[in-house]
Amino acid sequence: PMLGIRSPVGGDQYTPNVAPANMGPRWFEAREHPSYRQVVDMAAPEKSVFIAGTGQGGNPLSDEYRAHHDAWLHGRYVPMQMDVPPQRVASLQKLVPSGPE
Repeated sequence: PMLGIRSPVGGDQYTPNVAPANMGPRWFEAREHPSYRQVVDMAAPEKSVFIAGTGQGGNPLSDEYRAHHDAWLHGRYVPMQMDVPPQRVASLQKLVPSGPE
């Protein structure tokens, strides 16, 4: 494809790294993949990470279009920015699960 990125990936329609394969003219070529992955550590949010398969913008005309592709392909992640400016802290809400009643 003109704007696509072709890379060997593992997985199938039943795995967390979903990548259903073709059963047509290009046998076992993955036709889909998770374009965005995120791992959030609820106990330590500052350790949370993410990766986008193409890069942040996803604009195929940008020089940065494939900026994160190699990291995505090899299972590497980018740290999430979790610093919140003090002026925004007052506007945040905290979700607290309740126990059985």
